[in-house]
Amino acid sequence: MSSANTKKRHGPSVKRQHGKKARFMKDMMNGIFEGVNERLDKLTYTIHPFSFGKQLRQSVMEVQGFNERFLNAAFRYLMKDRTEAEIFVLTNEEGKRDILNDLCMMIRN
Repeated sequence: MSSANTKKRHGPSVKRQHGKKARFMKDMMNGIFEGVNERLDKLTYTIHPFSFGKQLRQSVMEVQGFNERFLNAAFRYLMKDRTEAEIFVLTNEEGKRDILNDLCMMIRN
């Protein structure tokens, strides 16, 4: 086989592989950057204390079965304990009621 035949046979296939690889890498990097940007947006929202406080207050005040005065006291308590507040915001309705019932005992004592 001559070197000219070898070049013809391998030339286009190498070029196509490179194009596919470049496209794949570009798509992969775009996906990574998109994911990072989404996480940064969520992190910024969570870290900003005012926005988290608003989210927590809304979550606390939406729970049914408690008077407003108690819910305000529970909100103040949760604002002082970031971990408990995050758990409260992320839990379901039944879990929120359980947390508030536990807080009721703690606040009364």
